[in-house]
Amino acid sequence: AKVERAAVFGVSLGGYLAQHFAGRYPDRVSRLMVGSTVASVEALERTPPYSGDPSRTSMALVREGFGRGLQDWAVRHPGQADVVAMLLAETRGRIPARQMRARLMALRHAPPAPSRPLPSARVSVIETLDDPVIAAADREGLRASLRPGTVYRFLEGGHHAFIIRPDLYAAAMAEGLGLAPP
Repeated sequence: AKVERAAVFGVSLGGYLAQHFAGRYPDRVSRLMVGSTVASVEALERTPPYSGDPSRTSMALVREGFGRGLQDWAVRHPGQADVVAMLLAETRGRIPARQMRARLMALRHAPPAPSRPLPSARVSVIETLDDPVIAAADREGLRASLRPGTVYRFLEGGHHAFIIRPDLYAAAMAEGLGLAPP
């Protein structure tokens, strides 16, 4: 069966891609919801490990950079140690170097997401105030670009609020995407 219209949701890099999809196919997107993402990758140019040249930076340094950020998160939120341990395992080697480098290259060289791909009433954003990856200025930039009708703000949950606050995140998703509550 062919899907004529769909609600599109993405987090982090997926949120960036969802914005591009909505900009390219606005008539095919009934609603857009993004979380823990940016409207422009320019912001990442000042954030290690994204700030280096991913084609030349050693994967050991990249993994070390992610590790430092995750350790900082563990110190600030000791109750989330199990999530940090899982993410550390991912960044320390479970994600193959080639795949990690490809993700970094995509982020480093991506064009800005389209501004206002849909009317505000069809756009929702989920943001977390303690996100160690998406700075406050970048969250503001996303809101300015998308002009969402609804913004769901979590005080804590880091870059992975869907893991830390699954019930609240699922409820926000359901509401933002026009689905029945979980």
